[in-house]
Amino acid sequence: MAEFATLAPVDRSEVSALNLSAEIATGSTQASPVPYYVVAAIVSLVAALILASWTTLQALQRGWRFTKLIRRELEEIGPHPTQPDPNNPARPWWEYATRRTVHEEIFRTERIVENRDFILGLDPTTVYQVSQLWLALQKRDGHNWMHFLAECSGNRRLASEDLAKASRRWAALMRSQPQHLRETMGVPTPYRQSASLNRAAELFKARLTAYGKLLPLLNPRSMESGHAQPRAVAERMLDWYYQEGNGLLLSGRALDQFRRTREALERSDETSSRRDVELSQLRTDLKIDLGVRQPQERGIDFPWPEDERW
Repeated sequence: MAEFATLAPVDRSEVSALNLSAEIATGSTQASPVPYYVVAAIVSLVAALILASWTTLQALQRGWRFTKLIRRELEEIGPHPTQPDPNNPARPWWEYATRRTVHEEIFRTERIVENRDFILGLDPTTVYQVSQLWLALQKRDGHNWMHFLAECSGNRRLASEDLAKASRRWAALMRSQPQHLRETMGVPTPYRQSASLNRAAELFKARLTAYGKLLPLLNPRSMESGHAQPRAVAERMLDWYYQEGNGLLLSGRALDQFRRTREALERSDETSSRRDVELSQLRTDLKIDLGVRQPQERGIDFPWPEDERW
């Protein structure tokens, strides 16, 4: 019979497509769940990025704050006193650098390794200029001190009007310095430092004995009262110098003042007030040799004892 003729077979793919279209139309489809390990990986990645960003931001903030500290401290780096000492024209320039800073300690050569990670997080140009500045002071290198002071003054991260003013004061002071004081003296080797420490106790004893014999000659009252003539005192000082090797114990600074004092005593036209100044300067230099005073305390009448400073 014609109505019972065989029907053409239906393609299964067409049926599946029709069913999927119907599900999408009715909204009955369900997304397949994301595997848990994918979610865990995404969460871990986001957490790591947040942590890394936070650490970087903290490092940048510390570097910014420390740079501000360097800038603030360099504003007070000017010489003290601001003018050359009229009573001691041979005073070396590094004794005018009395200001100590926090960043100077961090940039010290022996502490570079300890502070390496922190220093590497700062601006490389700033690190180079500031570290070389303090190295120049350590080496007593006047030329590099002025050079890197000018470099810091031109660094936009460090520049300020106060730093520029301090740089100009240093330039004026350095012009009054003898040429040999501007040259580098270098940094003592560990061997020399160790040798200096080993002989410190014996050197102190020898100096204390020798300087104790010289001190009565430096009493200005004996000359004011007429008990001693200035020229006679100068001769007795020369005798002291060559007796028992006393002259070998004087530091270069004390020896220079020793000569200046003798010259003042030998001049017939020298005023008594000027002689008193030279005598006082020599007594101060002897105390510095003994460690009773620090070089920076030269202009202080009555400095505090060493054990009360800490």
